[in-house]
Amino acid sequence: MEHVLVAEQDGQVAGMLVAYSGNDAHLLDEPFLEQLRRQTPLLADSVIVKEAQDGEYYLDAIAVAEQFRGHGIAKRLMAAAEQRAAELGFDRTALIVEAYNDRAYKLYAASGYNEAGTLRIGDSGYRRMAKPLTL
Repeated sequence: MEHVLVAEQDGQVAGMLVAYSGNDAHLLDEPFLEQLRRQTPLLADSVIVKEAQDGEYYLDAIAVAEQFRGHGIAKRLMAAAEQRAAELGFDRTALIVEAYNDRAYKLYAASGYNEAGTLRIGDSGYRRMAKPLTL
């Protein structure tokens, strides 16, 4: 799976990260929109809020199993995604974090991510964060 990185520890899946090119976000969203249109015709004009921007490598989802939290798994996954981004020729990575999630925000800030605006998805607010990569 080209968009998923998996971290293992002690023979178990400890965490995962989903990332992709912001240039391809619309292609990845289309199957979801098509299914929504087929199942709920009243929502045929629905759009998915674009989280990723063109020209960036977007870290879409990061999850660490509870028993492995606090072991640096998320940092290792982010570093691996940033390395992949650089190898693919991107000069920055980006992500969003829920406005209330101070713990995750602090992790991302400590990893070199800076606030780059806000985003609203449904009723929830998000802080957009970006990190320049040194090529």
